[in-house]
Amino acid sequence: MVAFEEERMGWEEMRAGQLEAAEDHFRRALELDPERPDSLIGLGAVYLSWGELEEAEELFQIAVLQSEKDLPRRRRRRHGGRDPAVQPYLRALYHLAITYIRQGLWQNAELPLRQIVAWDDEGMEGEAFPLLAETCHRLGRPDDAVRYYQAALIHDVWSWYSLGALYLAQGQSAAAERVLLHALDEAPEVGHWIMYFPKVVPLPNGTAADESFRLAVSYLVDHIDLWPEASRRQLADIAGRLPAFF
Repeated sequence: MVAFEEERMGWEEMRAGQLEAAEDHFRRALELDPERPDSLIGLGAVYLSWGELEEAEELFQIAVLQSEKDLPRRRRRRHGGRDPAVQPYLRALYHLAITYIRQGLWQNAELPLRQIVAWDDEGMEGEAFPLLAETCHRLGRPDDAVRYYQAALIHDVWSWYSLGALYLAQGQSAAAERVLLHALDEAPEVGHWIMYFPKVVPLPNGTAADESFRLAVSYLVDHIDLWPEASRRQLADIAGRLPAFF
């Protein structure tokens, strides 16, 4: 069996939640082709799912180095995300950045995320922009954060909340109210949870098969540090202006 087939079955097992079987397929793929970037990424994704972050980081770093060999000589941002020669590189960078973020290493995550948008002006269909915005936000660079949040808004409803939190922290009340009213209209349950945190915390498992609920809980868990008590009170004041919000 060729490496591609083992790799394909590895991703199928990953989607089915069968991590041990996925690991076996990715390892067999790498035995057939030790330098195959997407097999390295797949094996790293297994370790990332298991919370074995140092092992995942090492595999993603190797995948970045291997996929760099196939990059075109010149960056082609406009169509970079669609170029098959560029896609493994983008995937490796994305997974490496996610691993750094899971480790709390926001400064380390910035470079791979910037590399993604340098090669692909769509930021992997918008996936990179909210992560880069949050990185700049946490690193104390609000102007960069605002720029990337604005790029993320078309793809990511949660960035409306994070951008609002940043505007509140900067004292830009009018701008904050504008984006937070939109956020409250699009995802009101998140607004409730932020306002009442930590008195009300949704259960992580949520409602069975409710993907929107799971994503909303994930936002709260990963971003509540952007919402100090004063900002939560301001959010409640803004929500109070919406008819029948409470």
